[in-house]
Amino acid sequence: MPVPYEDTARRKIMPEQAEQRILDAFDSPKADGGTEWGTLFRKTSCGVAYAWGEADYNGHYGVRELCDICPPEQIALCEKAWVKPSLEAVEREARVLGVTGDIEVNDRAIVVEGLDEPPRYYLQHGFGYQCHNRNKPHHYHQHGRAPSAGKRRTEPRQHELRHLARATRRRRRRQRRQPARPRRSRCAAHPGGALRQEHRRLVADTSEPSRHPLCHPVHGLTNDALADKPAWAEVASRVHAFLGSTWISAHNTHTDYRVLSAHLPGWKPAGVLDTLRLAKSTFPGLGKYSLDRLIEHVQPDLSEAPGARHRATFDAYAAAQLLIAMASRYDTWDQMVAAAVPHGLPGAPEPEKDPTLW
Repeated sequence: MPVPYEDTARRKIMPEQAEQRILDAFDSPKADGGTEWGTLFRKTSCGVAYAWGEADYNGHYGVRELCDICPPEQIALCEKAWVKPSLEAVEREARVLGVTGDIEVNDRAIVVEGLDEPPRYYLQHGFGYQCHNRNKPHHYHQHGRAPSAGKRRTEPRQHELRHLARATRRRRRRQRRQPARPRRSRCAAHPGGALRQEHRRLVADTSEPSRHPLCHPVHGLTNDALADKPAWAEVASRVHAFLGSTWISAHNTHTDYRVLSAHLPGWKPAGVLDTLRLAKSTFPGLGKYSLDRLIEHVQPDLSEAPGARHRATFDAYAAAQLLIAMASRYDTWDQMVAAAVPHGLPGAPEPEKDPTLW
C-alpha cells in the first residue's frame, strides 16, 4: 500500500481512510458468517498488554478514540488501571529529566517541552499516562499527527458516540450479572517469609465518592455507598505511617506502586515485589498468570482468607500466600528479589558494571 501522506512530521496511527479499508477487510469473515480472525488493536502496546491480560502500560486509554475497536473487557481493565497523576508528582520527575517550560497534565496526557523520546517514554511508562511533546500536538483523532495532516477534528462523530453508548450499556449489563469488584488493596509482606498477623491488615482504596456517570458500571460503587466513607486526605497520613519504609508486594505491582506514589508524596518503600513477575520466573510455560490461574496451580491454603474471591481482602491474602509459596523455591533472598522486582522499581538489583582496568 503506498504511503498516502507526505506532509506531516510523524504519525502514530493510520490515516482514517486507509485504516477503514483495513478494518473492513478484517471484519469481512464475520460479515460472511466465517471464522473471525481474532482481536485487532491500533497500538502495539495495547495488543501486547491484552495478550498478557494486563492494562496498557502506555496509558492509551487517555486517547479514548483509539479504544473503540478494543474488546470491552480490555477497555474496562485499562480504565481501572488508568490514573491521572498529580501535577506535583510529574513536576518532580520531569524537572530532573531536563524539561523546559510549563508542564501540563490534562485529561488525555502529560504535555512537556524539551524532552526527547526516551525521557518522555520514561515518564509515560512510569505514570502509565501518555506523555506528549507540546511542539507536536496530538489532536483529537490525530494521535501523533501534525496539524498539516488535514482538517482537524475536535469532536467525536455521531457513530462514535453511539459506539461509546453501546459499550457503556454492555458494561452495565456485565456489572449486573457479576458481583462488584473493588480495586485491589495492598498488603505489606515481611521478607523473612511468614505473613505476620499485623500485616494482614489491608489498605483499602478510600478515594472520594465517584461522581462520574461511567464510574458505577466499572466498579459498582455508587455515591450513596461511598457517602459515609472517608476521603483520601483523611486517611493518607495513616496509610503512609502503616506502610513506612517496608517492602510491599502486589500482583502486577507497577499499578499499585504508581498509584501509591502519586497519592503519598515522599513515600519510599524499601522494595517492590511483583508476584506476577515472580510467577513467570518460577513457573515458566504456565501460559496464564492471573491470580485465579496461580491459585489453581499452587493450591495455597486459603482456609483463613477473609471475604470471597474478587474482594480486596481475599485477593491480597491470596497474593501473599502465593508469594510465600513461590519464595520457598529460591535458595536466597537475593535470588528471589532478582526474579520478583521489576527493573527501575525500588529494591531492584543494581545492573552489573563492565569490568575496567582498575
